[in-house]
Amino acid sequence: MEAFIPLLIVGVILSLFGIAIVLNARYEKKRTEALNAVGEDLGFSFLLTPDEIMHERLRSTELFQRGRGNRSSNYLHRASDDVEVLIFDHQYTVSSGKNSHTHKQSVVAIRSPQLNLPRFVISPEHFFHRIASAVGYQDIDFDQYPKFSKQFLLRGPDEQAIRDKLQNIDLDHLVSFGAISIEANADHFLVYHAGKRSQPGELQTLFQKAFEIFVVFKD
Repeated sequence: MEAFIPLLIVGVILSLFGIAIVLNARYEKKRTEALNAVGEDLGFSFLLTPDEIMHERLRSTELFQRGRGNRSSNYLHRASDDVEVLIFDHQYTVSSGKNSHTHKQSVVAIRSPQLNLPRFVISPEHFFHRIASAVGYQDIDFDQYPKFSKQFLLRGPDEQAIRDKLQNIDLDHLVSFGAISIEANADHFLVYHAGKRSQPGELQTLFQKAFEIFVVFKD
């Protein structure tokens, strides 16, 4: 009898694993249906994949180059002559030794000929960033925007171009959006809360934040 105990334990573990997979699949299916319903109310259409131009821009971002197993889904798309908006789920996995963690977030990407942005990344600033910046890690601060400079880390390859573009923008307004991340380059940018997927009912709020940022950033 004792010889069967290890097999029983393995069987229970496999059964629980299988149940977890099934439940997760059901949850993701319901999420997709709910997101599509909300997207339709907001005037978005469902896409299996974005067009090649948008896809290339997404692949060039830091978000899409983090970790492994990068995967996006639940694309919602809306476009006019001047503005294209894509809302989607994105996830990637980071491994550390024997442990791994999958980061999931909802993302809004906006592309428009009205945008002319230098490449930069804005992300929440943490204690270790402040230590690193003291020894040379890049963090572009603006004296006229103390709230923004305290809450966010701003990085990019051309500091002067970033300063020229952002110095006349009310960056302190971004503080009201919470721990938001922004990645920008040329005619597009994306917005997300790192590690947080919006519930379907929160999708409009995330979209509104992104569109406010677009209004601020456009020429």
